Amino acid sequence: MQELEQCALIINDWMNENKLKMNASKTEFIMFGSRQQLDKCVTSSINIANDNIEKQKCIRYLGAFLDESLNFEEHIKRKCRTAMLNFFKIKSVRKYLTREATEILCLSLVISHLDYCNVVLYGVPQHDLNKMQRIQNMCAKLILKRKKYDSSRQALFDLHWLPVKARIEFKMMTFMYNCSRGNAPAYLMELLSHHIPTRSLRSSDHSSLSYSVPFNKRRTFGDMGFSNCGAEIVEHTANCNQGI
Repeated sequence: MQELEQCALIINDWMNENKLKMNASKTEFIMFGSRQQLDKCVTSSINIANDNIEKQKCIRYLGAFLDESLNFEEHIKRKCRTAMLNFFKIKSVRKYLTREATEILCLSLVISHLDYCNVVLYGVPQHDLNKMQRIQNMCAKLILKRKKYDSSRQALFDLHWLPVKARIEFKMMTFMYNCSRGNAPAYLMELLSHHIPTRSLRSSDHSSLSYSVPFNKRRTFGDMGFSNCGAEIVEHTANCNQGI
C-alpha cells in the first residue's frame, strides 16, 4: 500500500508541474478477490495526494460496473434496471408505433444496454443471464405484438435475434477472429498463446489456428480471463465443426 501511495504522489507531482489537477472526488479505490481473501484485508482507505479515498465495493469503469468479487451481479442488476425503464416507456406508446419503429427503439434503448460490455459476462452463471434474457424476450413479444405466454423462442427466431448467451459467445468469437487475423489490439493478442501439437495427421488442416488453454488453480477468476475464455471457445467451436 505504501508503494501504491508513493506512486500516486509521484503522479500528482507530475500533474502539478504540467498544470493539471488530480481530482480526488472522482478517484475510487477497490480491492478484487475472493470472499476469503477480502476477509483477510484490513485496509479500508488509501491516501492519494493527502486525500483519503475510502474503499468501494463496486466501481464504474467505462460504463461497466466492477464489483470486488468480479461476479458482475451489480453490473447485470443496473443494466437490467435501465433497460426495464426504457422498455416500459416504449410499451406505453406501442399502439402509436409501427413494427419497424418499435424494433429500432427497442434495439437502441433496451437491447443496447444488454449488449454493452457483454463480453465480460462470458462464464457468468445462467441464472444471472436469465434476468437479461427475460427482458430480451419481452422486447421481442412487444415488437411482434405477441401475448405474454406465447413462445419466446419463436419470437426471437422471427426477429433473427440471438439469445443473450449466444450474443455473448458471438462477441467473444469476434474478438478471437480478429486476434487470429492480427486485427485485434496488441494487449489482447499478447494474452493468447498458440497451441502447437506434438503429433498431427497428414490430413489435418495446419492452417487452422488453435490456442492453448492455460491451467488455473483458482477457477473463480482464472476461468473468466480472456486467455482462458478465448481459447476455450475456439476449441469448442473446432470440436463442433469436426462433429458436423
